[in-house]
Amino acid sequence: MRKSFSLTYELNEKAILREAEADGTIPLVTNATDLSDRDVLLAYKKQPRVEKRFSQMKSDFDVAPVYLKNVDRVEALLCAYFLAMLTQALIERELRLAMKAAN
Repeated sequence: MRKSFSLTYELNEKAILREAEADGTIPLVTNATDLSDRDVLLAYKKQPRVEKRFSQMKSDFDVAPVYLKNVDRVEALLCAYFLAMLTQALIERELRLAMKAAN
């Protein structure tokens, strides 16, 4: 004897309409009470760029734990990483501007 199964479903129209009202809404939560709603949104829009730079530090620049005892060497290493990231960001900016000018 063979068993057979069937599947049935119903759409919850009320829930679909309720969820459709929230389409395109982005909840932003912050503990920065001194920022206006607009300032929070502008700060949030920069998040992908900040995360990209941290990702680059861990991948492209191969930043790994470094054990330095001399504070001057730590500062020099951080300065080198900063200059590398700044150089890369400026090159990307020039490239984006050139691409925009060329359509």
